[in-house]
Amino acid sequence: MSLRVERDGESTGVSHDHFGELVAMHHGEIHRYLLLVTGGVADADDLSQKTFLRAFNARRSAGDAAGVRPWLFAIATDLCRSSARRRRARRQIEEGDRPTSGHQEQHAVALAIAGLPTQERIALTLRKVHDFDYEGIGRMLCCSSERARRCVMHALRRLGRMSSVRSALGSVEGRPAAAHC
Repeated sequence: MSLRVERDGESTGVSHDHFGELVAMHHGEIHRYLLLVTGGVADADDLSQKTFLRAFNARRSAGDAAGVRPWLFAIATDLCRSSARRRRARRQIEEGDRPTSGHQEQHAVALAIAGLPTQERIALTLRKVHDFDYEGIGRMLCCSSERARRCVMHALRRLGRMSSVRSALGSVEGRPAAAHC
């Protein structure tokens, strides 16, 4: 499937007709990322919708098909950072998001990640859950790849104080954590 539109032989972005396919391909991953970064289902739902609304409005400026995923993550990251600035004091998971007994470990991971500083939380989630390299993370956070690496290291150090949380980090998504750092 091509997510590009041709006009006079020139690529112009994601077509209106193919945008639904783009959402179907990337919504789950974007939503999981936002859930881990925000710590709340309602916040992740809201920011996910805003991500795809912003992407729809800017669909003509999307890069090639290989660049759509980082473009969507960059939009989600920007929205998440803006939301964190507006609601810095609110860090609790809402009542409806309380886990059942079988999900206590995932709940502990979500709470620990939600307690990290915003930049570290975003960098850690992009690296360990979504396998972005430090260069890509740096571009999304508007910093160097070295600064992105340090953010991940600081986050892991903070989480390392809670060994069960650090070991469970990769299992939040039902797969082992990325082995590389």
